[in-house]
Amino acid sequence: MDEHARAWRARVLLLVVALGFFTLATKLFSMQVLAHAEYARMARENRQFVRRVLAPRGVISDRAGLNLAHNVYLARVTYPRSFAVQGDSTLDRLIELLDLDEASVLKRIDRAPPGDRVTIVRRATPQQVAVVEEHRVQLPNVQLIVQPRRHYRYGSLAAHLMGYVGEVRPEETGSGQADYLPGDLIGRSGVEAWAEGLLRGEPGREVIEVNAAGHVVGSISEGGEPALPGAEVFLTLHAGLQQTLERLLDGKVGSGVCVEVGTGDILAAASSPTFDPNEFTAGISQVRLDELRSDRRKPEFNRAMRGTYPPGSPFKLMTAAAALDAGHVRPETRFEPCRGGYMYGDRYFRCWELAGHGSLDLMGAIVQSCDVYFYQLISLLTVDELAAAARRFGLGAATGLPALRDHAGLVPTSAWYDERFGRGGWTSGVKLNLAIGQGELLVTPLQMARAFAALGGDGLLDRPHLVLAHTRSLGVHEERSVLRSTQPVCQPRTRQILQRALRLVVAHEEGTGGLARVAGVAVAGKTGTAENPFGEDHAWFVAYAPAEAPQVAVAVIVENSGHGGSIAAPLVGEFLEAYFSLSGSDTASGARR
Repeated sequence: MDEHARAWRARVLLLVVALGFFTLATKLFSMQVLAHAEYARMARENRQFVRRVLAPRGVISDRAGLNLAHNVYLARVTYPRSFAVQGDSTLDRLIELLDLDEASVLKRIDRAPPGDRVTIVRRATPQQVAVVEEHRVQLPNVQLIVQPRRHYRYGSLAAHLMGYVGEVRPEETGSGQADYLPGDLIGRSGVEAWAEGLLRGEPGREVIEVNAAGHVVGSISEGGEPALPGAEVFLTLHAGLQQTLERLLDGKVGSGVCVEVGTGDILAAASSPTFDPNEFTAGISQVRLDELRSDRRKPEFNRAMRGTYPPGSPFKLMTAAAALDAGHVRPETRFEPCRGGYMYGDRYFRCWELAGHGSLDLMGAIVQSCDVYFYQLISLLTVDELAAAARRFGLGAATGLPALRDHAGLVPTSAWYDERFGRGGWTSGVKLNLAIGQGELLVTPLQMARAFAALGGDGLLDRPHLVLAHTRSLGVHEERSVLRSTQPVCQPRTRQILQRALRLVVAHEEGTGGLARVAGVAVAGKTGTAENPFGEDHAWFVAYAPAEAPQVAVAVIVENSGHGGSIAAPLVGEFLEAYFSLSGSDTASGARR
């Protein structure tokens, strides 16, 4: 090959090399100068990730600001879903170190959406936290996340009212579900569920920096956003009164309600037996859940607002009100003497006092709770007239309580009987049972407390309230507004007559409610022994006090226990003693207005 050819080839080779260097330089210029920002962003993303920060759930307090439900901070162990597959060495090591059940862990992983971090341990113990920290090098991408968790300071106190929280279900996550993700908590019942939008707050975001091994180095302020805590919710409850009512019902099956006259504020509402909502927050086991829900006493059931019972003798006040308003009787009206029973057609209706009460007027019949008097009184009324009177007292309809769904109960009408038994399939004999609060009548303890609050007060029904107010960063926002009926439960003259009779039920030596007396305070009330077709009688006592200017009304029922005068009346008396022992009865006016 001649010298000219070699020189030509050398020039071509040099040109190719130069072109290659030019191309490389151009690429480097593009990467380092023109695309610097984009590659810098990608580099940051390779060593940074965004972690969602849960907002502390809002506190629930009583009317005086006493904390009932707040948050404790717990660590949870998480791992990326994309890495969490069976056979992954890090996952296997984590399960081994923390002594976890592999099947349970894999089940939790399977339920998590792709791309999420899976919560492997929801409530890590201090020992588990120490193990993870000690073995950081062996556990790349495993994170310890400290988050707020719900805690009910007094365990079962007001559990049926406050409710509880639980983990969101898969169908509750994703778009359109208020940004809930697996592991988040959501209100499941009670105020926790009703006020979810207030209590939850708004999640924030934290930018985390990791090193090449996937270990967390720290957080970066840029791009982060703090979580906004949930609102504080103030209940109308007084914790001390709630505790007293629950103590009085402890070991019994029953419930009680105390409402403030004139506002409808629920100062206490207890249902027994009860449960501890902390069990649900901690992640209740299936065994324990089955145990709770198979208990025939139904500890999760809110008897105070959802339990329905025959009202028994307290309903005699509604029967008397209907007759007085219609002008059929006066306080001194008498019927045939009570001889222990009453024959209606071919059926004998007995009085609770088998020896008979003798001749009584209306006042005496209420004071001594004579059934025979009311068997005769009801002959002056129709079923529908009695039903209308009962409905004016708020029976047969839900109370409108905003925070919880209460039961409407049942007040039968002639149309109801026609539908159930067919036209002509029933007789006016059903009225005799209705007159004394038996038969198909059903009421809740909340309804009875509300009815007696109106009867003892100015005659108007108040809508019950459980939530007094809630507060966000800008201050306190009133949640409760007093709503009252426009139609009185009965005529003013009728109300005065019945108020006099109810005071004598407790104060008179022959009254059935003597065990509800409170030293220095006049109590007005009515005993009841409601027949129960499924077992022993239920014991009722419904009252208000002070009789001359009522502040509170209280209804207590103890299931399958016997006579209201001996079982329920003393409980109400002791509760009222506790109420009036509070300094100046500040509870009645409320600490927050």
